[in-house]
Amino acid sequence: MITSPNSCVKTFSFYCNFVRITYENRMNRREKGRLKVAILNPKFMVEEGKRGSQGTIFLASLIKRIKELYENTLFTVEMGKPSEISSDRFSLPTLQSLHTFFSKAEGFDLILNPLGILPLLMYPNPSIPVLTLFHTLPTDTEIAFVETASPLFFFASLAPTKAPENPNFLGSFSSEEITNQLPRLIEKIHVLTAREDHRPWGYYVVLADEEDHKVKRITVWPGKRLSLQRHQRRSEHWHIIQGKAIVTLDDRQIPLEVGKSVDIPRGVAHRIQNPGMGENLVFIEVQRGDYFGEDDIERLEDDYGRT
Repeated sequence: MITSPNSCVKTFSFYCNFVRITYENRMNRREKGRLKVAILNPKFMVEEGKRGSQGTIFLASLIKRIKELYENTLFTVEMGKPSEISSDRFSLPTLQSLHTFFSKAEGFDLILNPLGILPLLMYPNPSIPVLTLFHTLPTDTEIAFVETASPLFFFASLAPTKAPENPNFLGSFSSEEITNQLPRLIEKIHVLTAREDHRPWGYYVVLADEEDHKVKRITVWPGKRLSLQRHQRRSEHWHIIQGKAIVTLDDRQIPLEVGKSVDIPRGVAHRIQNPGMGENLVFIEVQRGDYFGEDDIERLEDDYGRT
């Protein structure tokens, strides 16, 4: 059932007065020094490391520093030198190896990528933060990528460069500086992302979490949609605050725009989609019931294989 914006002004004003971040448990679990960092370790660097090349000496010192501070896993990826490949000419072993790497890294708190933007083309919508290092002066193409990249992509340069127009560009450092500054950069990324829970379609922030209700601010990236799902122990109310949406309720499709709302009764199959190409969809979700756990989500269809 669609409701007018006026009918829920008081409800949302009430919730806004009690807005609070509920990720303290996550912050406590991921105390400093216990973050899990996945390191992308390209095979060509492993081979060059046997010859003691300068690049691998630097990577080895970086890995040593990470091992001192964090839980970590070093993944060796079947990848040639960046100068020998292009974004449209990945070899099949490279594609398979990168896919395996990013799949395994999903359970970590951060990915360290020392190879510039090429690996990111395989992982355009990450669910965990990725810190990418540029070893040489970023090209215009790389700078353009940085300026339009996912909010979970973070960058640092090992060559002096004018900072791109993206707050996730963390600065330029020498090889010696980046080794010493790495803990600060990782902690900064952790602080910036710890309040958000990321999914393949976007992310959400919990605004209130009480015994009889839960409130989220949900962001859906352009062209993405949530799974078709239903709940047995809670109803939901969606209110659009940015962008446009297409809401599915059982066999109906309902277009919504800013200021419009929809009610989702218990047991009704529902999903929301961002049909736009350039603007995020942002909406407030109010859950009412007696239980709000993830195991009350029955996924009927899912674009990301989670059914």
